[in-house]
Amino acid sequence: METGPPSFSVVGGDAGSGPFVVAAVDPDAPTPQMPTSAQIRHFLGANFFARKPSSNAHPLVNTTAAISPYLHPARGQPSRFDTQTLVTPATSISLFNISSFAAATGLGAPIAGTFMLVAPDPPAA
Repeated sequence: METGPPSFSVVGGDAGSGPFVVAAVDPDAPTPQMPTSAQIRHFLGANFFARKPSSNAHPLVNTTAAISPYLHPARGQPSRFDTQTLVTPATSISLFNISSFAAATGLGAPIAGTFMLVAPDPPAA
């Protein structure tokens, strides 16, 4: 279980050095059977750059505060991304639409993605 801020890296391929936007969303909150709050925006941050890799992984680091503190890296963060006002720290994290956000801010297609499965414990027998 993650107890601190998350860390991000790009593995394989030539994604370039950045800057990147990183977003982490829950696509089916609160449950897959009833995604009434989806998507939940867990993290949104900008100005991530790839550090010199120590292997095939390219750790991403940034020097600015996250827009949504705690996401898939997107190629070529637009130069004016820092001035976007669609999402601010005061914007609700519920009912976020990562596709609409990417289109409205000119992010283009994602370069990477991942997922994890999280579910409640099964009922006691």
